[in-house]
Amino acid sequence: MEKKRKRKSSEVNNKVKAKNENNNIKESPQKLDFKSIFVNYLKFYKQKLMRKHIIIYIICLVVFFVMVATLISKINSTPNITELIESAKKVNEQSKGIISLIFSKKIPLVFMIIFAGITPYLFLPVIGIAGAYTLAVDIATNFNVLTEKASVVPMCIGAIIQLIAIGLAIATGIQYCILNTKKWRYNRNQEYSMLDFKTRLYEATKNNKKLDKVNKKKEEKQIKNEKNNVKIPYLYLLFSFIISVIIITIGTIISKI
Repeated sequence: MEKKRKRKSSEVNNKVKAKNENNNIKESPQKLDFKSIFVNYLKFYKQKLMRKHIIIYIICLVVFFVMVATLISKINSTPNITELIESAKKVNEQSKGIISLIFSKKIPLVFMIIFAGITPYLFLPVIGIAGAYTLAVDIATNFNVLTEKASVVPMCIGAIIQLIAIGLAIATGIQYCILNTKKWRYNRNQEYSMLDFKTRLYEATKNNKKLDKVNKKKEEKQIKNEKNNVKIPYLYLLFSFIISVIIITIGTIISKI
């Protein structure tokens, strides 16, 4: 009877593992050519990232436009000439250091947002929404109410494009966090537990009635825990990072025109 119970438990676990492996195949490319990787990434994006990306992007846009309107409305309509000169110098310095800006701030920002998902449960990538506030502050800082009003248009367009990249990075970081959380739960539940202790106790005391109940609970726990045995698609995370970097670079260049 004991062998039959173990065989049944093994069959159930194998079925769950097979199902999880099939699900993981969808998130892992079988061929290492660019076309198949990109096609599989698009599937991954539609299934796991797109909804998050759209919601986060809308939130970022709302934060950005509210902050732009608020900050610019507080700027004096008759600024000091010295302030105008200093503002012009800042704009010139930033346009000259656009490559430095991209590599020292924009790319590290995208990386940190995605990598923040390594911490389970906390969903730290959401902090990246603050990037919308930072972009609004940049526009308000460089805003010249006397001569530079027109420059706000390309700056806003560039910022809107950058927010697409930031939104994708946040969505990717959140998905990374979800998978890390599942993986952490799986590893934690694999450790020695009270059920294991009870199993050994009832085996030693030959209490078959209680042993059957404990084995049933262990079987249910294993089936449930196997759902957390997921693979993290690092290649797709890298793809999201590269795409985000390209988009944020385009947006940064446009904002400095």
